[in-house]
Amino acid sequence: MDKVEVSNYGFNKYEKADVESLLVKIGFNQVSTEEIPEPELDFDGTSIQMIGLYSSGIK
Repeated sequence: MDKVEVSNYGFNKYEKADVESLLVKIGFNQVSTEEIPEPELDFDGTSIQMIGLYSSGIK
């Protein structure tokens, strides 16, 4: 995301462990995060490959 200019404006980046820890802290159990490669995108002539992180838990 650091390579994409749009992420410089009001976009917060979190580490996977931080998100999972927050979910546990607010009462979620069986917390897990799935990493899914997103389709390659073109930003201003630069090809970017991102990984989507999808966290879930049971409340």
